[in-house]
Amino acid sequence: MIHKKKIASFVQQHAPLFVFISFTLFLLGVIVVGYHSASAATTVTKERCGVVWEWFEAGTLTKDHPDALEDADLCYRQHPDVWQAKAKAKIESETKGPAESPAKKSVTQTRCENIKKWFDAGTLTDDHESALDDANLCAEQYPDLWSGEEEDDSEDSMNETTEDIEVTEDICRQVKGWFDEGSLTDEHEEFEDAADVCVHEFPDIMAGEQDIPSATYEDDVIENYTGYENPFPDTDLSDLAGMSAAELSRRDVVDGYPPDGEFRGDREVNRAEAARFVLLTANVAIEDLPNNGRFSDVAEGQWYVPYIMTAVQLEVINGYPDGTFKPGNKVNTAEFLVMLAKLFDLETDLPHSYTDISADQWFAKYAGIAERYELFPYRETTLEPGRKLTRSEVAIALYQYLKNRD
Repeated sequence: MIHKKKIASFVQQHAPLFVFISFTLFLLGVIVVGYHSASAATTVTKERCGVVWEWFEAGTLTKDHPDALEDADLCYRQHPDVWQAKAKAKIESETKGPAESPAKKSVTQTRCENIKKWFDAGTLTDDHESALDDANLCAEQYPDLWSGEEEDDSEDSMNETTEDIEVTEDICRQVKGWFDEGSLTDEHEEFEDAADVCVHEFPDIMAGEQDIPSATYEDDVIENYTGYENPFPDTDLSDLAGMSAAELSRRDVVDGYPPDGEFRGDREVNRAEAARFVLLTANVAIEDLPNNGRFSDVAEGQWYVPYIMTAVQLEVINGYPDGTFKPGNKVNTAEFLVMLAKLFDLETDLPHSYTDISADQWFAKYAGIAERYELFPYRETTLEPGRKLTRSEVAIALYQYLKNRD
């Protein structure tokens, strides 16, 4: 009871103070609510935010535009995309603009013509996988080259019915190949009737291997050696190297080594041999020209003297400034290209897509010949001009030239 009286007495004595405190608290509440209401109702435009960003970026927002500080906060909350775009633009300008897309690769028409041949022959995916990306570029850059009827999916694009097939020597060789490998009935049954015709029309082909017919420069190459007897025991007539060796053999360009008659395709070719190969391929009459001391390292009586001197007379090949010919030096890709171009009077400065050839190299104008005639079909992106050539590589190059010449 005593405490209640004391409390009542205290309240009566300090009543004005309690009134003042209560009023102050009420007033503060009104101010806070009003502030938040006002803030919630305030909006700012994107244009205003763009201006505020410029002040902020220039460092003048706080100093020269303090009244815009609230707007900066509103911009951040209401239009974040404006400030993000401004920031991105600034970064791009400082790095000299946005990163450009890589320049689109271009490909020459000659390259595309070769890829189209591989595509039509069904060898693009298996033998020329690195050219698949270029095939897409060819379709974009040279649509006319890739237009027309699509090739049939069957081997050699022969998907006709037996009644429509014109049974030729080449078809019979193909049929004989399928028969020998056991795939005629299972995979090429539409040619079974053609096989019967082949037996009657071309009995020598269907009976077994026969000698390869001889040929001269004017004759076309044989593109299917099925049914022929291989002239070399160490080559395979089913691959390009074996076919090329056989083709040069029937043209009397190359022989086998004694005592077993092997072709030995991995042996490198020297300058004297290269001169012989190209001259005989062109059916050039080899004159019995003497050296007469012109080249200090060419001894009279050697087998290669007539070939070297004939090639020099035709300006197909030259000696060295020191008076030597160096017949035993291995021939490289660039030297062989020059010999081929000069002997057959081939057009130079043709376009090409080799990445290791620059315009200032002495043999650069001959590089396009290799791509035009597909001389080195396994070198698709680089020519490797300094690479020494083997007998197989020379044989393939000559075979490809004869096959693809105009």
